[in-house]
Amino acid sequence: MVVALESYFEGLSPWPDATIASGLRAWYRADLGLTKDANNKLSGWSDLSGQGNHLEQTADPTLQPMYIASAFNGKSAVQFDGSTFLKTAGAVDALAGSTDVTVITVAVPAAAQPAYSSLVDFSSDTSHGFVVGQVR
Repeated sequence: MVVALESYFEGLSPWPDATIASGLRAWYRADLGLTKDANNKLSGWSDLSGQGNHLEQTADPTLQPMYIASAFNGKSAVQFDGSTFLKTAGAVDALAGSTDVTVITVAVPAAAQPAYSSLVDFSSDTSHGFVVGQVR
């Protein structure tokens, strides 16, 4: 934690390259790899891990989340509203045969949450590897 705060105060990037040497299955940054339209609706989000687990929502534009340029202390974010989501294009081995999974996310939850809301869902759509978003 001290290193992160020190980097912040020295003006270094709060979005460093991944320091994980192995096992990284997916990495999404709100400032890179986004495919968005003129209204900032996201149809795609590139996986920066090198694994190719890109996310998309091209079937129904009404389900596309929103890109927010200045959300957290001037940093960008992807906003899911309870009905919007992105998912992998096809089945992927997101867990890589492991039951040990760590998901790190920065989120500001709404005051009221819908029942069964989630940020990352490995099981709601068995034809895809995983779904990212807040789905009611």
